[in-house]
Amino acid sequence: MPMKKSIYSFVLACSFLTTGLLQAQHRIPVVPGDDLIAKVAAAADKDTLVLEPGFYKANYTSMIVNKSLAIISENLADMPKVYLKKFELKGSNISFHLEGIEFSGFYVDSLTHVERTDTIPSADYLIDLTTEFVSGKDIVVKSCIVRNLNRSVVRGDRLAYTVENFLFDDLIVYDLRGGGDYGPFRMKSNIKFNTFTLRNSTMYNMLNKLIDLQDIPDYPMDVTVENCTFYKWGGGKTGNFLFDIKTNTQASLYLRNNIFGKTNASETVVVNGFRVPVAAYMEITTSVFTPDFVVKDSAYEVVSWDKNEYVETNVDPEWADPDNGNFTLPVNSPLLQMSYEGGIIGDPRWNPVTRADADLGSITLSTGTLSPNFSPSVTSYILHVPEGTTEVTVSGKGHNPRAKVTGGGTITEFPGQVTLTVTAEDGTTKNYTISVWITGIKETLSSIEKLYPNPAKNTVFITVGQTDHISIYNTVGQKVKTVKLEQGTNTIDISSLESGMYIIRSERKPEKVFRLIVK
Repeated sequence: MPMKKSIYSFVLACSFLTTGLLQAQHRIPVVPGDDLIAKVAAAADKDTLVLEPGFYKANYTSMIVNKSLAIISENLADMPKVYLKKFELKGSNISFHLEGIEFSGFYVDSLTHVERTDTIPSADYLIDLTTEFVSGKDIVVKSCIVRNLNRSVVRGDRLAYTVENFLFDDLIVYDLRGGGDYGPFRMKSNIKFNTFTLRNSTMYNMLNKLIDLQDIPDYPMDVTVENCTFYKWGGGKTGNFLFDIKTNTQASLYLRNNIFGKTNASETVVVNGFRVPVAAYMEITTSVFTPDFVVKDSAYEVVSWDKNEYVETNVDPEWADPDNGNFTLPVNSPLLQMSYEGGIIGDPRWNPVTRADADLGSITLSTGTLSPNFSPSVTSYILHVPEGTTEVTVSGKGHNPRAKVTGGGTITEFPGQVTLTVTAEDGTTKNYTISVWITGIKETLSSIEKLYPNPAKNTVFITVGQTDHISIYNTVGQKVKTVKLEQGTNTIDISSLESGMYIIRSERKPEKVFRLIVK
């Protein structure tokens, strides 16, 4: 296939696998304190282990995966933290899926959970395709943090394996020591696959080759890296290429919407860039090289293209604090709209709007009817629950799945109130208040025959069949007005009340409430 030069290709790199989970045979809950290694060993083919947030120590031996298996968490705002040695994949025709988990290679104290950062990590790899691995369908790592490994995220260079697809999506990977000549994705020798996709991810503080496919024989494979942010990468062993497809003339390498940041180049360590056969296909589009992206010029000899035709060089992305892992872009950065589609380049998680998103995404209620209907822009609600209710549980999830939601819980006294606080990734907070009221099935007061107008502005008229006293409460449960009602129609001045929703409660029968006023 001849080399092609273009600003953007409408030809997709591949028709990639469905990124959903396996068709699970069983969903098995796993909680802190469980033996994760034993849970993995006991799982049946196509099971899904669902980890609750918390601490898991699983680094005293490798976790053997010899069947199709998914290990996931469903809480990106509070990921379970797993300390591991590695996952060893063995067998034929298996799929393996990791999602929503933070993985660390450090040794850790079981009681204090303090990491032993002064020692060499216990983990060489996250995933190791062993000599007993033969073939795989889909190997997926999604929405995970992977850190402090001695060598690689994946090693697959021992034998002539076959894997249909690799997908690495929405990751943060950092502090890979790159022992010997090992980089994050070491495929190197005889492995064959259809697609390798790395996207929506941030990788920093890592040594050696990013993607090592150095000696793979001719085989049609697509390698796609898109919307990724790289920083302090390469080096380790002088002369290594960041992207190395040395001999496979049927390979295609697609690099799209990336920020190629600082390399670990120095006077004593040479970092090379791209090694792709001239007969292969390489595309690099809408990406930028920062001023400290330093590679040896001769790194481009094998591929006859000029990087200046495809990318902008010497671009300072003005990241917030890259040395401490914060790559948030400025709110006015042109990189937020640089992609061919008009969106962000680099990892989308560093969009400052997303980072500041403190909106609630949903409210979950054990019972009752919420008023008004939920909307992220509305922060004050009334929850009406039927007579006889003894408790109500309220919880919520952030619009940004990485935003943390605190508060909520169970209410047993009525009227009651609960607050959900959303904390965005950048620390921005937003409170949502839910006031809980018990209402009759017909939501009426026994003594009130008419209440109008509703909504009202300055005055409301209430007709009662007998003398009564009523109290008016705001949505946070505060009594704002008490009125004596005479038999007949009463004129109530509400001009002093702020705009909003209010509850009327009968003093004669306090269990009978409602009659909502909206000014």
